[in-house]
Amino acid sequence: MELTEDMILTLIIWLFVGCAAWGYGRIFLSVRSPDQSGTSNLPPESLGARLYLGLLCLVCLLAAAAIFIPVRWWVGLMAAGVGVFLSVSGYDRRVGYTDNSVRAGALLLAFLTCLALFVSTREVNFFDTALYHQQAVKWLSDYGLVTGLAMIHVRYGSPSSWFAGAAALNHGFLAGREVPIVGGICFALLAVTSLISLWRITQGRLSVNLRTLAWVIFSGMLLTVSVLWNVEASLSPDLVVWIASPVIALLAADSFGDPSKRAGLVLLASALACTVKMTALPFVAYSSVFWAWCFLRNPGLRGKLLKYAAAATFVLVLLLASNFKTSGCPLFPSSVGCSSASFSVGAEVAAQTATGIERFALTGARHTLLLLLAAVCASLLALRLSPSDKFVYHGVGSSLCGVLFVVATAPNPRFGMGYFLFPLALAAAALFCRAHSFHANSLAEKRPFVHAAIALSLLALCAGSVFQLTGVSELLVPRKLASTNGDAIHVLNRRHNVYTTLSVSEHRIGSLVIWQPESCQCWDAPLPCTPDLSLSGVELRDPGRGLAAGFEAKIRSASRISDCSSQSDLLQR
Repeated sequence: MELTEDMILTLIIWLFVGCAAWGYGRIFLSVRSPDQSGTSNLPPESLGARLYLGLLCLVCLLAAAAIFIPVRWWVGLMAAGVGVFLSVSGYDRRVGYTDNSVRAGALLLAFLTCLALFVSTREVNFFDTALYHQQAVKWLSDYGLVTGLAMIHVRYGSPSSWFAGAAALNHGFLAGREVPIVGGICFALLAVTSLISLWRITQGRLSVNLRTLAWVIFSGMLLTVSVLWNVEASLSPDLVVWIASPVIALLAADSFGDPSKRAGLVLLASALACTVKMTALPFVAYSSVFWAWCFLRNPGLRGKLLKYAAAATFVLVLLLASNFKTSGCPLFPSSVGCSSASFSVGAEVAAQTATGIERFALTGARHTLLLLLAAVCASLLALRLSPSDKFVYHGVGSSLCGVLFVVATAPNPRFGMGYFLFPLALAAAALFCRAHSFHANSLAEKRPFVHAAIALSLLALCAGSVFQLTGVSELLVPRKLASTNGDAIHVLNRRHNVYTTLSVSEHRIGSLVIWQPESCQCWDAPLPCTPDLSLSGVELRDPGRGLAAGFEAKIRSASRISDCSSQSDLLQR
C-alpha cells in the first residue's frame, strides 16, 4: 500500500507543481477575455509558455530562499502553495464539461501516468548528475547555499535554481529518488502540450498554424534528444534552457494590448532562464536590445518598461549574489570581478575552469558545424516563407544570437541544442503550413492515423517501462541513487560503459573531512564528497558550526583542478 501511495504521490507532485506554475504564470500572463477563463480555448503553445514561465518563477523563489536557509520540504511546499492559491483563485466554476472534454481529460491522465512510469523506470546514467548535480541538491536541501562551496568542487561555483527546486523534494523517502521526478517535469510539459495540440487539430478545434506546428515539431525534437541522452531521467538544467527558445519568441510576438508587456516579459523570462544555467545569457542580450528598442519608440510606456527592467535586474542580482557566495566570482566561471576574499576560489581557478570547459567543449564539437549550417539555412528558409510573422522574426533572431554565443565560447551542441533546433522547427512548420494551404483538410482526414499514433506512443511508453525494469517496485517509485559503498552504479560516457559499485573513502585534510570516490562520480554519497578539491589548503570557516559555515583557504597553494570535467560531456557517449 505504501508503494502504491508513492506512485500516486509522483503524479500528485507533477500535477501540484503544474498547478503552482500556472498560478505564478498568471501573475504575468493573465487571461484577457471571459471566453478564455479556462485553458480549453488557450493555444497549447501559449499554455506551455505560461507553465514554463511560472515554473521558472517557482524555482527562482526557492533559489532566493536558499541564500538564507536550507531548502527544506516545507519551504518548497510554501512556495508551491502560493502558486496553487493563485491558480485556484482564478478558476472559473462556470466552465461546462462535455463528453468530449471528459474523454480528453481521461486521455491526458492516462498519458501522464504512462510518462510517469516511463521516467521512473529510466536508469540514471547522465554523467553530470552523478558527478555533481545530486551533490549540489544535497547541499541545498541540507544547508542551503554554502559560502565558498566551489572550493569543494568547481562545478558548485554556478548554482542553478533548478537544483533548488529539486532540493525541496530531496527529503524523507524521496531523498535520492527525486531525480526522475524533477527531470521528468519539463519532459512531461513538452509531451503533454504536443499531445493537446495534435488532439485539438484532429478534432477540428484548433486550426493548423505556424506557432502550434513549430512548438509540436520542436517538442518532438527535444523529446527525441532527451530519450537518446537520458536527459529526462537526470537533474540536468540543459533541457530547461533549451525550451526557452520558443517561449521567448512566443512572448515577444504575443498580441498584448500593451507593447511594453512584450518587451518586459521577454527580458524577465530571459533573466529567470539565466538563474537555471548561464547558457541562457544570449536571451538576455537579445531581450535587452528588444527592450531598448521599445523604450526608445514608446515614450509613454517607459515607466512600465522600467518596472519590468527592475524585476529582471533583481533576478540577475540574485544570480550574481549566488555565484559570489559560492565562488567569490559573480560571473563564475568567468574571472571577471573575482574577489580575493578567503572564501573565493580566485581569478586563476576561475580562468582554469573556463579553459577546461572550452577544451572539453571542443572534444564534442564534431557535429557543431553541421548544426550551425542547418540552423542558418533553416533560418533563411523560415524568413523567406513567413517574412511578416513576428514569431519567426524573434525566433530566428534569438536563436542565431544563441548559436553565435555557443560557437564563440564553447562549441558544443549540448550547451545550445535549443538554439540550433528551433530554426529547424520553424522552417519545417513554415513548409507544412505552405503545403497545408493547398489541402486544408489534410490533417482532419488523417484523424484515425493520428489517434493510432497517440495510442502507439502510450503503448511504447508502457513497453519501455517494462523493458527497463529491474524490479516491480520501480513501477511504483523511482529507484534510489547509489549512496553507500557497494551500491550498483553505471558509469557511461564515450570512454566508459561500466557496471560497477560505488566506492568512497574518508579523508581528513586539516579540519575538513571529505569523502573521495574511487571514480569521479559521487552519486548520493555523504557530504562533502568530491573527486578533488579546487584548491589546496581548504578549511572549514568555523569548525564549531561545521559544513553550514562554509569553506575558506587561509593559505593558498597551487590549484588542483580535477580532470573529471573532461569526462562529463554527454556528447562523448
